[in-house]
Amino acid sequence: MRSVIFTRAILFLILFSTFFSANARTYYFSTSGNDSYTTTEAQNPATPWKSLVKLNYYLTNSHYLFVAGDTIAFKRGDVFAN
Repeated sequence: MRSVIFTRAILFLILFSTFFSANARTYYFSTSGNDSYTTTEAQNPATPWKSLVKLNYYLTNSHYLFVAGDTIAFKRGDVFAN
């Protein structure tokens, strides 16, 4: 009986974590980007946002864009000021 409950609990956790990781998004930043890109465009490495001002905008003032599991990726070698 315990093994059945344990097996079901493990299966539930695996399915639960898969669901949330499948919905995780990555937002890209690069000094060669453009802050006028939409949130959908910023999820493409070819169309990243440019500045930390854009990141700060979504982190403050109740703009709940980012959720648990999301990744914020900065282009290697770029130097961000602010």
